[in-house]
Amino acid sequence: MEIISVAEEYRYISEWLGCKVYSDLLEGLEKTPNELNLSRYVYSSKFFDCVIRFLERRSEIEMLDVSGMQVPTDQLVRLFAVLRSSSVTRLVLCNVHLDNTSGAALKDLAVACAGLHVVDLSGTGLSSEVEYAIHLQTEINRMQWEVNQTRWRKAVVPETAKIWRWRMESWNEDCFMGACHCSTEVCDASCRDIMNNAATSGAPFTDNSFPPDTALKNSDIKWVRVSSLVEDQRDQNECCVGDKPLVASVINDTSNLRAALSVVQQVSYLLRNLCIWKLPCIGAFAFRFFSGDTPIEVVIDDFIPMIGDRPAGIHHESNSGDYWGCLVEKAFAKLHGGYKNITGVGLGYALSCLTGGICFELQMKNLKKHVSVADIFRFLKDCVRKKRIVAFHANPEIERAFRCLEEIGIIPFTPYLLTAVEAPNADSGYTCVVRFSSLNDKPIEYIGATPHLVKDGIVEFPSNSMHLEHAISYFERIGLLLWPHGDPLYIHRHVIEYPCCCLGGSDTVSTFASNPSFLLSNNSNSEKEVVLVVRASSRDYEMHDEWTQLHIFKYSADGLGGMRRCDVCPRNELLSTKKAKGGEVGLVVLLKGNESLQVTVSSSAPFPCTLGATCLDCFDFVPLSPPELKTIKDWWRKGSELGPSFVIKNKTDITVRNFVVAISQIPNHKRTVGVGLEIRSACYLCPGGDDLLWLTEFRSDILVVFNLDVTMKPQESYRLVPRARCVHEDVQFSLTLFCVVPLEWE
Repeated sequence: MEIISVAEEYRYISEWLGCKVYSDLLEGLEKTPNELNLSRYVYSSKFFDCVIRFLERRSEIEMLDVSGMQVPTDQLVRLFAVLRSSSVTRLVLCNVHLDNTSGAALKDLAVACAGLHVVDLSGTGLSSEVEYAIHLQTEINRMQWEVNQTRWRKAVVPETAKIWRWRMESWNEDCFMGACHCSTEVCDASCRDIMNNAATSGAPFTDNSFPPDTALKNSDIKWVRVSSLVEDQRDQNECCVGDKPLVASVINDTSNLRAALSVVQQVSYLLRNLCIWKLPCIGAFAFRFFSGDTPIEVVIDDFIPMIGDRPAGIHHESNSGDYWGCLVEKAFAKLHGGYKNITGVGLGYALSCLTGGICFELQMKNLKKHVSVADIFRFLKDCVRKKRIVAFHANPEIERAFRCLEEIGIIPFTPYLLTAVEAPNADSGYTCVVRFSSLNDKPIEYIGATPHLVKDGIVEFPSNSMHLEHAISYFERIGLLLWPHGDPLYIHRHVIEYPCCCLGGSDTVSTFASNPSFLLSNNSNSEKEVVLVVRASSRDYEMHDEWTQLHIFKYSADGLGGMRRCDVCPRNELLSTKKAKGGEVGLVVLLKGNESLQVTVSSSAPFPCTLGATCLDCFDFVPLSPPELKTIKDWWRKGSELGPSFVIKNKTDITVRNFVVAISQIPNHKRTVGVGLEIRSACYLCPGGDDLLWLTEFRSDILVVFNLDVTMKPQESYRLVPRARCVHEDVQFSLTLFCVVPLEWE
C-alpha cells in the first residue's frame, strides 16, 4: 500500500495552496523526515500557512526551526495550537518577535505538550516574566523527559542496511502464465515405454493423445510430417538440431517462448537436455520440461502445422532443413493443452519450464541507485566466472525506441547472452565493457565503439560489445538464469520443501508475524547460494489475482524464549520480494558462513502453497513453531489521542520476561497517524497519573512493532494503552500481542 511520505506531503500541500516548492527543503525532508528547518527561508503568509497545514497532518516532526522569520501573531498562535498534538521536542524561535499574546500561547503549548523540553527564545523580545515561565515549564518537561528515559522503549529499528547485492528476485511479468493441468498421457505414460513401442513397431508414429483438432483449431492450417519434408536419411538425422535462428510464429503470440528457446540454443548443455529422444525415421520425439522441480517428459509425433509451404509456428529459416523449433513448440503446447494456451506465455516462466531453473530479473536501474557501477561490474564479472546464464533483453514499447535499437543492430525481443565483462586499460578512457553472443548474423554496430587494448598495445573494436552503462539503458530487462548450471536433473539434489498456508496477512497487519516462518541455516564456513521459491499448490487461473511475498530477517534464537522471532516487520527486514501475482515468487539468498536467517511467507489470501529451498550443497531448512498470540481491533476517534485500553494478565505459573506488541492501522487517504503505546498498572484511571510503567516512541508506519523487555510475574496484570497523534478522522487499528506463554485479556 502506497503511503504519502513526509516529503510528498509537503509537495502536495504546497501545490494545493499554490506555493513554491523549495527543492532543498523537499530534499531535506527526504533525508531527515523528523526535522523541519525553515531558518533559511523568507516569510510569506501563504508559505507559513502551508507549514501550519503540513504540521497539522504529520506527526513525525520532532525539531522545528523558524529562526529569523517575522511571523504575525495570529499565525504564531495557530502554529502553537497545532503543535500541542505533535511530537515536537525542540522548538527554535531565535529572533522571532513574540508579543504577550503569542508568548501566552507558547506557554500553553509547553504545558500541553509534555515532550517539548528545548525552546530557544533568544532575540524574541519576550518579557522576562513570560520567558521565565516558559523556561520553567520546559525545564519541568525536561526533568520528566529524563525520568521517562528509564521507562522509554523504541519500536524495532533497521538492523542493517538493505542488502542490495542479494536483490535478485523472480521475473516480474505483466502476463504471467502458470502451467495448465497436464493430460493423463503427459503425466502418467512412460516416455521410455512409448518410444520403445514406437521403435519396435517400425511404423510412422502417431500421437493419438494430441490430435490436430485438440492441438489447434484453424481451417487454414494443414498438418504435415517432418519426415515427408526431409526424405534423405542424412537430413532426417539433422531435422531436430536447433543451431539456427528462430522465426516468429504466425498463429499465436509466442515471442517470449521464442526468446527463451534462443537462450537454450546458445547453451550446449541446456540444448542437449531438452530433446532427450529422437526417432526421426518414424517421426517420434521426446522432450523434457519442468513444472517447478518436477521433470515432465512429453512425447510427440512429427506432424507440424503449415500454411502453404512454410511452418506456421516457431520455425527456422526456410531451406534450413531443421524443424527443432516447430517440434519443441508442439511439445510445449501439448504440455499446456493446446497452442492457444501458450499465447502470451511469459519469458521467465518459459525459461523455467524449458530448463528446470528459476529466471531472476536483475533490476539494474534500481540497483544502480544503491550501489556503484563498479559493484555491478564485479557482480556481472562473477556471473561470467561462475558460468551463469545472463540474458540482456530489449522490450521497446514505443516506435522511436524500436528504431533506435535497430539502428545500432540490437534486434528487439531477442536475448543477447553475456559472454564477457572487461575493464579496459584506464588510458583508453573507458571503464566497464560487456560483450554479448547471439544467434543472429547481424552484429551490434555500437556507435560509441568500445575499444580495448590487446596484445602489443594494438586497439581493436570488437563487435557485440558496449559500455556497461549504455547496456543498462538499451536493454530494459536483464534476466539471470541462476539455476541450472549443468545437467538440470543434477541441480535438484538438495531440495527441501514444506507445505504452508499464510493466515497472517500482509506485512501491513498486526498478525503478520504469525505467517509461516522457517529457519535457514548454513553450518559450514563457506558461503552458499540458496534459491527460495514459493509456489501455490493450486494452479487455477484464479491465482492470477492473488500475490505471494517472501521476507528475510536476521535470526535470533532468544526472542520471546522460543525459536521464532515475532518482532518482525518491513522496518527490520533484510530484504523482501515484490508482491508477485500468479501464485509463484522466488528469491536468491547468499548465506554467509555459519549464518542463520528467518524466512517468512505472506500472501493476499490463505491459499495453500509450498516453500522450497534449493542449493548445490547441504544446508538446514526447518519450520518454526507458530507463536502464541492475541489480537483485538478497535478505533481511535477523531481528535483524541487515547484509544480504548486493554488489560492483560499472566494466569500461568511462568514468569514472562518479554513480549511483543504489534499495532497496525488502516490509513485514511494514504495517510497514517503516529502510533505509540503506554503500559500502566492494571488500576490505571487517567493519563498523567503515576501508574505509568513504560512508554514508547510514536511512529507513523502502517505496522509498528515494539519488542518489550517487560517482566510479568504469575497472576500479574498490566494495562496496554495504544495512543495516536494527528487523528483528524476515525482510524481503525489492530493490536496483536505475541508471547511465549498465553496471556489472557480481561
